[in-house]
Amino acid sequence: MRILTTFSFFLLSTMAVAAQDIVCTVKSGGQGFMSPVIVFGLPAADQQPYVFDAVIEMAKGAPMVAKVKSRGGTVLRYRWRVSNIPARPSPATVGYWADLDTSNMTVKVSGTIRGFDNDIKGRGNCEKR
Repeated sequence: MRILTTFSFFLLSTMAVAAQDIVCTVKSGGQGFMSPVIVFGLPAADQQPYVFDAVIEMAKGAPMVAKVKSRGGTVLRYRWRVSNIPARPSPATVGYWADLDTSNMTVKVSGTIRGFDNDIKGRGNCEKR
């Protein structure tokens, strides 16, 4: 986990963040595969919504397009799936979803690891950058 934390701060310092990005600091529920910093790109006319964090950087090397739906009011639900995450005994696939409240600037993140029973959970605070 220390590697993910260190990598997340490196990620934020090197990534060009657009005006419509929201950066969230997330506290994990302890099941792993949760980056302590997640960047959400808001849906806009000139860009697709996306997600970027340390797990995505390790597996893909670039932000991932996310599916986004309104949950009513100011809450947006982001969905994305990351495959080929380095893990033992074989690479892992994790399906994530996050409820991003753009008025309270908070996020709840959940995920499931394909082929395993444990769930991934995290909560955090966000800010526009």
